[in-house]
Amino acid sequence: HPGSRYASSQAYNFDLYLLFIERAMRLLSPAGRLGMIVPNRFTNGLAGAPIRAQLAPRIERLVHFGQEQIFERRTTYSALVIAGPSTSDPAVFELVSDLASWRSGVPGEVGEVERARLDSGVWPIASAAQAAIFDKMEGAAIAHLGDADWVRIFVGVQTSKDDVFFLSPDESRSTPDLVAFTDTEGEQWSIERSILRPALRDRVLKPYDYRPVPDAHVIFPYSIEPPAAGRVRGKATVHSPEVMKAQYPRALEYLSSKRALLEKRNVSPDPGDCFWAYGRSQSLTELDPPKLIARVLSLSPQYVYDPDGLVVPGGGDGGPYYLLRPQAPCPYSIETLTALLSHPLVDAFVAAHGKAYRGRYIVHRKASLSLVPVPPLAEAEQRRIDEGVREIRDLVVRQRTEADSVVLASLEGRAASVRRDIEAVITSAFGLSAADVGA
Repeated sequence: HPGSRYASSQAYNFDLYLLFIERAMRLLSPAGRLGMIVPNRFTNGLAGAPIRAQLAPRIERLVHFGQEQIFERRTTYSALVIAGPSTSDPAVFELVSDLASWRSGVPGEVGEVERARLDSGVWPIASAAQAAIFDKMEGAAIAHLGDADWVRIFVGVQTSKDDVFFLSPDESRSTPDLVAFTDTEGEQWSIERSILRPALRDRVLKPYDYRPVPDAHVIFPYSIEPPAAGRVRGKATVHSPEVMKAQYPRALEYLSSKRALLEKRNVSPDPGDCFWAYGRSQSLTELDPPKLIARVLSLSPQYVYDPDGLVVPGGGDGGPYYLLRPQAPCPYSIETLTALLSHPLVDAFVAAHGKAYRGRYIVHRKASLSLVPVPPLAEAEQRRIDEGVREIRDLVVRQRTEADSVVLASLEGRAASVRRDIEAVITSAFGLSAADVGA
């Protein structure tokens, strides 16, 4: 609330537990100490920034349980926070990966974090060995991925009611002008194809994939104007009631049947009579130019080149997608950036600065992707990487339709070989070795 005395309550999508931490810190005397068990997402979530800033000078020890489950029959991701008097000494971070051993007295991975590295920004959660490697990567970096002149990282569309806007076409009942589908209540509809755009709603992607096959269509009730002179982005305008009635009467009929649901959403800016507007309008003008689609929650890095302007849902950890595009001044191609993000050490860096879920799923989102260090690469190295990435893409696409197991194994083997080659170039650029990759 804007009038609240608590900084955490004014943070982005704050969680109630943050208020309890902040209240405890306010009650804590300068010489006092406290211990709390809390959700571990405060270490990297945007909403946790005010709490991280308050804890930074006083935290003595953080025991981070990662994916380990502390409470029976409850899926929670927890951490112990122990705070004391303000100090400039390093803080102790312990990463627990075997709860049973830890409970029997065997410590987890313990390391010290310099106090200067603790502030409102994301706190790194890594083993001592990983931290040493990440320090080398940072030392070699010429930039970070989210720097202004490098890569724009942005969410997909935020309809605030995906079940209404995203649909699965029934092409057997469709025509060139109308798309047939069945809504979530089992009712059949046919609406104008011209108001739809191909989309990914929840497709698992493959690393280095190209032109992913859409698994849905989305109602896109907007017109997009190209950017005016001197501007980077264009303008998205929601279709007026007059346009909907004249050009998309069937879509309007369908959306009108969902009006009660749509009007319950928090839509910004206020759409007036246009109740079919998306919940948020950012990113709508940025879908068309070539981009990388990143699967937010995945076991392995999934960055896929999309030259066709697919629409994807986005927002939050569950996404399920984020989008990336090199800015105009960025000296590296989208191919080189794909290879960088897909490198195992970079993915380990993203995991350490983000969240991990049960089953070792890692969250690939803006907060951690922005921090990725970018190594120096000579033009010859970039060309070598670009050629390799394009070859891998071609091999991955060919695997989609290959039925012969011998040929398929050959394609997979060649892709793995090329990937090792380009990963070696990036490893060397960071000043690391093959042994570091396996650490």
